[in-house]
Amino acid sequence: MRNPIAYRVTEENEKFYRVTQRAYFLGLFSHASAVIVFIFLGITELVFFNLLISVPTFIVALILNRLNRVNLAFVLAFFELFIHQVAGVYFTGWEFGFQFWLLYLAGLSFFNPTWGNKVRVLQLILITTSYLLLYLFCQKGVYSIAQSLLHFMYVGNGIIVIIILSLLINNYSISAYNAEKGLKTANKQLDSAHKQTRSLLLNILPESIANRLSGGERQIADSFTNASIIFCDLVGFTKFSADKNAQTIVKMLNSLFYQFDTIVEKMKLEKIKTIGDGYMVAAGVPQKRNDHAYSAVLCALKMMQVIKLYNKKFGTNLNLRIGISSGPVVAGVIGKNKFTYDLWGDPVNTASRMESHGRPGQIQISKYTYEEIKDKFQTESRGSIEIKGKGKMDTYFVKGYKKNR
Repeated sequence: MRNPIAYRVTEENEKFYRVTQRAYFLGLFSHASAVIVFIFLGITELVFFNLLISVPTFIVALILNRLNRVNLAFVLAFFELFIHQVAGVYFTGWEFGFQFWLLYLAGLSFFNPTWGNKVRVLQLILITTSYLLLYLFCQKGVYSIAQSLLHFMYVGNGIIVIIILSLLINNYSISAYNAEKGLKTANKQLDSAHKQTRSLLLNILPESIANRLSGGERQIADSFTNASIIFCDLVGFTKFSADKNAQTIVKMLNSLFYQFDTIVEKMKLEKIKTIGDGYMVAAGVPQKRNDHAYSAVLCALKMMQVIKLYNKKFGTNLNLRIGISSGPVVAGVIGKNKFTYDLWGDPVNTASRMESHGRPGQIQISKYTYEEIKDKFQTESRGSIEIKGKGKMDTYFVKGYKKNR
């Protein structure tokens, strides 16, 4: 259990620290000034009380506050004020107005954010009981003071207490407002940073995968029984870019891949990665879809259309070689720092081979993809060809849409 007297300053009670620091300076000044008043009135007891107890107490309270012993300083100041006001009423009487400072003390106590309700209730009981007892038994003080001075001090003490308490409340409210304003600003900055982080995450991962990572999932691996993979390569781009500067090369690739990205996004496919001037897309991953093969071939045809329009617009002679295959794949997130969402399985390897063993300007598909789309697209059998690492495979070229589609 935390010791309230030894509790140190944190962000939570910073406002209370500032309020009490001002209150202690005020207490030191007022008690030092009161010595002159009590000498004038001839109240020797209160002169010595102020010099020997009150002034040293507030000096110690200021030092303790500076040392972050906030609650210990407050306890000392609390009991000094309490005892002082009780003694003041006892010596000067009810009409002098010392009892008003008990009300000030009760209000000041509620600024302390580290004391619980039980402590506050005990404070109120102590102050209220003392207030009533002083009213009942100390109407007349030990010293006889002129009535005109009593009236002046009664009104003056009441006004001063109201002013000081109002100033402290206003100061506390301003500090609270500034703290709340700062917190809102910090929260806005945090939200902005979170949005930027999420935006960056969505640029490298599918949204559903990003959500799972944000939810605390650390190892993501999924199996898909049916998906289609597209590999696309810019034919002869290395030779074409040999005499181009870096900015031109990046600008050209960005222009093309930006259009590819737009197609993939509109068709709700998943761009997996770019490899140099190569481009990889998945259909049916991570969101399963029955038309994965159809959407993959349709995407490839749109890419072919993009490269034709690009050549026409810029007078270039670029070409695409595209390979597609379908079947079961495994997908997951790998890596520690620069992690990526990647795919594994025979369709991935086969699609890559369909591209590398294909022809410029053609979309070559495996038999697995052909079986899925043969009723929707015009195809041309290439026959059985030797595929590196695969042996003989039946492959097909996609020529376009079927006329009756």
